[in-house]
Amino acid sequence: MAADRPPESQLIERLVDCLPSVRVGWRAFKQTPDFSLDLPYTALGYLAAVMVRDAHFLAEGELTDFFNELEEALARSDSATRSLLIVGFIEDLQNVASHHPEAPVPWLRYAGERTRIAWGWVNGLWSSELSPLEFNRRVENGLWRA
Repeated sequence: MAADRPPESQLIERLVDCLPSVRVGWRAFKQTPDFSLDLPYTALGYLAAVMVRDAHFLAEGELTDFFNELEEALARSDSATRSLLIVGFIEDLQNVASHHPEAPVPWLRYAGERTRIAWGWVNGLWSSELSPLEFNRRVENGLWRA
């Protein structure tokens, strides 16, 4: 029952539900020792890796639905959920995609305003335009306007 699962798990499942192309692989991952409801960052990192790996199988509608759900989750997030989504997913998506040049998806084409801003924060962190302290402050407080 959904109410019995931690909110992070429910959020991750909502995101996965937007991607029918990855559901079978997701179910298989949930059966491995690497999956744990106590490790939502690991789960989202896996999801990012699967999305990049299987990018050519993802339909436009899936990506649109996924990024709409991500945007809505960012809009209603508290600081812990915001950190999970930005550090646990967006940062991982950038990292994995940067090591997979054959991954053809222009991810930001599907991203909403908050997702784009968070993507920029991650870019700023890794390019040293943002200090780790400033990055964490923005994530913690949801400073969608710099």
